Amino acid sequence: MRNTDHFAGKEVVITEKMDGENTTLYADFMHARSLDSKDHASRHYVKMLHGGIRYLIPAGYRLCGENVFAKHSIAYSALPGYFMLFSVWNERNVCLSWDETEEWAARLGVPLVPVLYRGIWSEAAAKACYTKQSRCGGEQEGYVVRLASAFAYDDFKRSVAKFVTPKSCANRRALAEQAGRAEQAGRCRAVRESGKVGDKEQLAVTKRYNYFIRSLRRDCHVIRERCNKKG
Repeated sequence: MRNTDHFAGKEVVITEKMDGENTTLYADFMHARSLDSKDHASRHYVKMLHGGIRYLIPAGYRLCGENVFAKHSIAYSALPGYFMLFSVWNERNVCLSWDETEEWAARLGVPLVPVLYRGIWSEAAAKACYTKQSRCGGEQEGYVVRLASAFAYDDFKRSVAKFVTPKSCANRRALAEQAGRAEQAGRCRAVRESGKVGDKEQLAVTKRYNYFIRSLRRDCHVIRERCNKKG
């Protein structure tokens, strides 16, 4: 967090930053991260959950939470649930207060992300929230600071901030790069196997495919070596 002046003198809630997938639920729709996110087995639990509570979500509202069904870079051992709520937005694009968020969690029967501190903003209190140990068992990825009161979407940058460990950032970048290369390699392979390109194009696509496969294997080897050293 580079600048926290906008929190001075205000009541804040500091919650644990969970290592999962940001997921949004509406009355008639849900998505992970982006609106065009594709189906994945790790999202099936949240889909079933959504099917059971969607009738309780008012039109225009959206519920934001962390899908922690699948392991990312941290293995949790004491999760209260696989979807952990952290914010509720109404039809006016206003993030409800934390008290209202707690009420919604109770109404829906879903757990909240762990609260580490609530009170007037204090840098010392915020720093004390990073203990390296997750309230859900395992390592702590970081923490998120938000105003305890409601705020408009246009004020998001002045109402929310987060701290994430450098190690977690590095892991996320490595996994993102690995996934990106795998996706590109898959596309190259699909084009190559489609037989809808000429000889020159076929050769170019094959070279690109082989390059991405080599890069992916190299990165996987590096990540394994790092994990072995840390383990």
